[in-house]
Amino acid sequence: MIDLPELDARYLRAIGAAVVVVLIATHGAAYFIGRANGKSAATRDNATAAQRAYQGDIKRIDRDIKRGQQAGQRADASVQRVDRYFHQLDEDARHDPPAPADDCVLPDVRLQRWRTANAGPFASAATAQSDASAGHAAAAGERPHAGPGSEPP
Repeated sequence: MIDLPELDARYLRAIGAAVVVVLIATHGAAYFIGRANGKSAATRDNATAAQRAYQGDIKRIDRDIKRGQQAGQRADASVQRVDRYFHQLDEDARHDPPAPADDCVLPDVRLQRWRTANAGPFASAATAQSDASAGHAAAAGERPHAGPGSEPP
C-alpha cells in the first residue's frame, strides 16, 4: 500500500478553496458561453424571421403591383374602346348630309344617333329601341309654329 503523508488542515482548506474556485470558474465560463451561444442563436432566429417577413412583404407587394398593372391595362382598354366608339360616331356625323330645311326636328336616323351617342358605348339595344319609340311620341307633341330658341310652355 501506498502511505500518504498526513495532510495539514490548512493545506486541505487551500485545496478545497482551489476546487471551489475552479468549479465556480468552469461553471461561470460554461454559463457565459451558453448565454453567448443563445444570444447568437436568438439573433440568427430573429434574422431568419425578419427575412421571412421581408420575403412575404415582397410577394404581397408584387401581387399588389401586378393587380394595379392589370387594373391600369383594363382602364386603358376601356378608354381606347370609348375613344374608338366616339371617333366612329364623329366620323358618321361628318359624312351625313345636312338636313334640308328642318331646323327644329331631327330626322329619326339623326335623333337615334344622337341618343346613341348620349347613351355611350355601354347602352343596351333595348334602351336604343325604347328611345327610338319615344322619339316618335316627342315629335308628335311639338308646336308647329315654334321658331328656333323658343321656350316650352
